[in-house]
Amino acid sequence: MSIVVIAPPPANPYTGGYLFNARVARPEFGVAARFASVRELTNELRAEPRSARIWALDSLYLAELDPHCTADHTVVQIVHSLPRAQPERVARALASAAGCIATSAFMANQVTSRAPAARVRVCRPGVTATVSPTEAATAAPVVLTVANFERRKGHLELLAALDRLRDLPWTWQLIGDPAADPDCSAAFVRALAASGLASRVQLLGAQPPEQVQRAMANASVFALLSVDEPYGMVYAESVGSGTPVVAWRQGGVPETVTHEQTGLLATPGDLEQATSHLRALLASAALRAQLRRRCVAAAASLPSWDACAREFAAHCRALAEVRG
Repeated sequence: MSIVVIAPPPANPYTGGYLFNARVARPEFGVAARFASVRELTNELRAEPRSARIWALDSLYLAELDPHCTADHTVVQIVHSLPRAQPERVARALASAAGCIATSAFMANQVTSRAPAARVRVCRPGVTATVSPTEAATAAPVVLTVANFERRKGHLELLAALDRLRDLPWTWQLIGDPAADPDCSAAFVRALAASGLASRVQLLGAQPPEQVQRAMANASVFALLSVDEPYGMVYAESVGSGTPVVAWRQGGVPETVTHEQTGLLATPGDLEQATSHLRALLASAALRAQLRRRCVAAAASLPSWDACAREFAAHCRALAEVRG
């Protein structure tokens, strides 16, 4: 059976969910991808008779698409995250689908907690990073963050942590779209100006994946204090680059980052502990080198996108066969 991955038109095609959708769409595995608004998808589902194709729908539709529209079709829900809106509609969509493909074990558990009858399989995103065994030579350690400016991504918290570390040499590079949440972006710019640290911070805006990969390989530390993180492809990309991570121990993050092996994880909301982790890494080239070696070793076990795409297609067809 052919598979079509469908998602709403993106405001930013470089977010994790959209990158996943694009990279599992492989003609050799019978998978295509395209975009459709909720209205366009609704009209298409209503107009097309039950066919041999599998409709793999992005979880961005879960709260908005009327489940009645999918009743005559073989639907697999791709669950990158779960919306809080319309909980009954979301649960019905999850349970009535042929199955759900979650991008982390954490999200798989979230699906079954919402819809116990749902059939769920896990397909971890692939990694494209090229591992860098040694830290790039820079005048000061480079802290890298890759995340669009959204409140949950923790830019302000990380700024507060680095403010407490102004006695150490470091520079901070931020890659992310400020237009994702203009209010959040404006608040960050104001806080940065008030901190007096602007000369040590580079706001690089949205960047294509190739530039992100280069930045990760050249960074000394990857830091992202994001909450409600279902998986966090950037954490896996950082480990795959050889760059140790500082993050909260929550959501899907522990599936990609092992404390004291490939990074340092802090109790969610404990800014003092997160700051302590950053201090330890920024102050010790030996600790960074030790964790980098462990990242390099761990990188070998991360899935490639070829393996991910093959697994995704196999999961879709297996779920469809059970449903059929």
